[in-house]
Amino acid sequence: MIIRLFSFFFLGYGHITPQTPLGQGITIIFCFFGIPITMLALKTTGELLAFSIKCLVLKTETSILKRTEPKHVKRKTFCVASILMVFLFILTGASAVYLENWTFIEGLYAWFTTFTTIGFGDFVPFHSFVMGAEQGKVSQSELFVQSLLFFVPFMAGLSLTSCLLSCAVESIDEIRDFRDRYINCWPSLISFKRKLFARKGTSFNVTEEQNNEAT
Repeated sequence: MIIRLFSFFFLGYGHITPQTPLGQGITIIFCFFGIPITMLALKTTGELLAFSIKCLVLKTETSILKRTEPKHVKRKTFCVASILMVFLFILTGASAVYLENWTFIEGLYAWFTTFTTIGFGDFVPFHSFVMGAEQGKVSQSELFVQSLLFFVPFMAGLSLTSCLLSCAVESIDEIRDFRDRYINCWPSLISFKRKLFARKGTSFNVTEEQNNEAT
């Protein structure tokens, strides 16, 4: 069950692998159908989360700040999603100190590799509870509750990652527009600089001539 779950979310920690040809074949079949479905689900969840944050930003701008025409909504949506992601990283990293007996950096590293679906396998969240259940130190009910607690930040992190990617894709047009305006402003700046130095040079020559006439 855990192998299939990790396979669906293409984490691939490497600490649990199918050992028999039958298990390897079943894993291929499950991944062949499960990964595309999971990708579509995460994409939809990320877009829904981005839309919700966008509505929240618009509501805040119009109702609280009393702005009739909110500007840079996509950038603000991306910033809010980034803040939520950072908060989730801090929360999960701090929880790993208590639940897994890791340092904060190790917990942050483990959850970062989880949310980005890298999954190196050197630090695996929730693995200690699975090992404790296999050794009889943790009951099945406790394992079930802990798995639910693990699933909530797991899905929240993957959804926020998808949300950030969705916001980045939607902001491409604004980024291109900013790039074009940045590039197009340089000829105007260079022309203004030349006129400014030309005026300075003219005023300097006039002042020098007046000094020569005075002498």
